[in-house]
Amino acid sequence: MQITLTTHTTHATIFNVLLSSIYKRVSWDYQKVLLFILLIMSILINQASRCQRIIYAVILSVLSIAVVSQSVLIGEGFSKKKEHISYKTIDGFFLSGIQLPVFEDWSSGNFGTFWTADQNWVINGQVGNISPSAEFTWNPVLQNYQQALTSDSINGIYCDSASNIYIDGEFILSFDLKHDNVNSTGAEYLLVEVWSDDQWNLVWQFSNAAGSFGWDHVEIDITDIAFGKVFKVRFLAGGDDSSDILSWFIDNIMIERRCLPARELSSAGVS
Repeated sequence: MQITLTTHTTHATIFNVLLSSIYKRVSWDYQKVLLFILLIMSILINQASRCQRIIYAVILSVLSIAVVSQSVLIGEGFSKKKEHISYKTIDGFFLSGIQLPVFEDWSSGNFGTFWTADQNWVINGQVGNISPSAEFTWNPVLQNYQQALTSDSINGIYCDSASNIYIDGEFILSFDLKHDNVNSTGAEYLLVEVWSDDQWNLVWQFSNAAGSFGWDHVEIDITDIAFGKVFKVRFLAGGDDSSDILSWFIDNIMIERRCLPARELSSAGVS
C-alpha cells in the first residue's frame, strides 16, 4: 500500500517513503494508528511554517518508529525471545513450518502470530509456572463446546537445510499443566492432539473427574506422528458445561528433538 501525504513536495516524499515501509511491517491495528498519526500531522504541516514542518517531521518519525517497536515487542510477529523461530528459505528450498526447537512461556503477553486461540483462551498474567500462562477459562459459559489453542506449522523434516534431513532421535512435546475445578463431573476435558497427514491425532487427555490439581509436568513422545513430517500441536478444551470448571492452565510448552544416547559401544580392535 502506498500512503500519500498531501503537503509540501520534499516533506511528502520523506513521509511517503518512511510510512510506506513501516506500514507493511505491522498489523491492521497498528496501521490504523499510523493512519491517525498521518492525518493529524498532515493537517498541522499544511498550516505550518518551514521550521515547524521540520519539527513535525521529526515527531512523526519518532512516533512511527515507536509504533513499530511496540508492535514487535508485544508479539505482532514472534516476540524478541523467539527470533530463532521463523519461516525461511535455506539452499533455495522453502521449509514449511518453523524449525525445532519450539519453546513458549507466554512472556510476550499474548498469543502472537504462532498461536491461534479460540473463545475463552486468554493469557493470564497472574498465574503460571512462572507467570504468565495460557488459560482456558469457564467464562463466558459454554455448553457442548470444543475450543482450541493451536500452533502454526512445525517442520519435522529438515534439521537446518534441505539437504540435512532428520534421520534419528525422538520428538518430544512437554508442557506444564494446572487445573482448577468446580464440579468433578468427568465431562469436562483437555485433549492434546498433533496434526499430521491431514488429520488430528490424540496423544494425551485429561478430565475433571479427579478435581483440581497443581502444576504437573507432562512429557509426550510424538515421534511416530510427527517425525519426518510437517505438523501442528493443539490443546483442545471441551465438555458439556464450562461452568463445572474454573480453568485449564498451560505453561512452558517445549517441542524438541532429543537424540538417544549411544548403546552397546565396543572397544574391540582397540589396543
